Amino acid sequence: MLRLKGKGNSLEKTATVVSVKLTRPNLCCKERPPARGMPSGAHSDLTLLGRKDKQRRNADTPLPRLEEEEEKEMDVTSKRIATALATAIRREERTADAYQKQSRATKDPAARKVLESLVRQEMAHAKKLKLILEKGIDSSLLGKRGRDKVPQLRIVNDDVRKLEGKAEAVTVLRRAVKAEENSARFYRSLEKIYQGVDVAVLFGKLAEEEEIHRERLERVLARM
Repeated sequence: MLRLKGKGNSLEKTATVVSVKLTRPNLCCKERPPARGMPSGAHSDLTLLGRKDKQRRNADTPLPRLEEEEEKEMDVTSKRIATALATAIRREERTADAYQKQSRATKDPAARKVLESLVRQEMAHAKKLKLILEKGIDSSLLGKRGRDKVPQLRIVNDDVRKLEGKAEAVTVLRRAVKAEENSARFYRSLEKIYQGVDVAVLFGKLAEEEEIHRERLERVLARM
């Protein structure tokens, strides 16, 4: 600002500098000023509501497609294993019945003794499988390699049907050898599927016992 002072006919110029300090609102503060017409504190309330609404939307969000597919895969896997075990139980029971009938029909003492022993062991196998099935098939315990092996799980019954037919002792024992081989192969498959899980030990034991049955039958056949 320039101020003039008069003194007679002469003018004395005196320059006075006025400093004006301009202040600007701090826009970096955490709380932004409320909008015009909005009461103080309303902004923070709206922020809180926005967070709650976001959390609610996240809670209502459906499972990702990948998780849904994994659940469906495990459900199908459990059903396949349960079906295979149910078939194996029936197979063990039918095999035991066939051995019982053949032991009564055969005239060979060694063959009769082996068959009567196998009847008890096959029924014990069926009992163990029932306990596993009743406990439930938890496919979530399986690794990816185990689940991938389930579709390859196969169990046949043609050998048991042949075993149930009437035949001479030698023919019956040969059919029994084949049946024991197939049963052992089935339990070995389950052992690999459940590798790393406690029940794998049981399936391995069942397979081992079926292999021992086969060896006993083969020894009897060798003497006949």
